[in-house]
Amino acid sequence: MPQKQVAILIVIVYLALAACMESQTTSAPLSEPTVYEWIGPGPTPSLQRLAQDKLTCFHEAEQTDTQKAPGVVSEHWKAHVKLCMQKQGWGEKPVE
Repeated sequence: MPQKQVAILIVIVYLALAACMESQTTSAPLSEPTVYEWIGPGPTPSLQRLAQDKLTCFHEAEQTDTQKAPGVVSEHWKAHVKLCMQKQGWGEKPVE
């Protein structure tokens, strides 16, 4: 399986799990599934780089969203992760 397809699959699985966790704690509708794609300069980095960047951004979001209840993905958390990932060179796009 090509590296890009594996990255897309990993992101889809993560987002599906995150949506399940969110739907259990709130009654908000599920958001459109998205994947990360490289928008930074140079060639597309490895899946390990994507995973490391996501981990970094998730950790930062957890540290900044002190009002969040455990297991709840807040809008502030989502916005922080999105901005952080963009700074790392990754953009989100809807799953086609």
